[in-house]
Amino acid sequence: WRWVTISAKVQLCLHRRITTWLVPALQWYTLFLIGSAGILVWSAFEILLKYAIMDAEETESNLRQIWVSSNTTFATFDLFAEEVRIPLWLSRLNILGVFAAVPTFGLSARHVLHLVRISAERAKDSDYEQARNTEWKPATRVNLVLLVI
Repeated sequence: WRWVTISAKVQLCLHRRITTWLVPALQWYTLFLIGSAGILVWSAFEILLKYAIMDAEETESNLRQIWVSSNTTFATFDLFAEEVRIPLWLSRLNILGVFAAVPTFGLSARHVLHLVRISAERAKDSDYEQARNTEWKPATRVNLVLLVI
């Protein structure tokens, strides 16, 4: 979608045909942020509601199913379980990583929206008619910066 919406013709079509809040909502960076937020929320719920509260019996049962269904070189289940066991500190660090992702994403999203707003304000005040008519299309260098962020 990014490759489609960076086209000046597509932007002119969007800006002329849609004059509401949908124009910024249909930009690639907005859709990317919405999708990324959805994946972050989904991952957090999955880790916190499925795996973080799993007790030892359920973990062992799941591992036993994996051991039986896979072609492992481990002769016994105990050897297999010991090899794939995740230390408690690493498990807790993984959960902490989910919580650290939330403010990181928030800061990145704020930075993206700030750059887009600055680009839109400059486009409104531009001497170029095409820039004024496509205010939500970021400049090429801003587009590349957004891609990196």
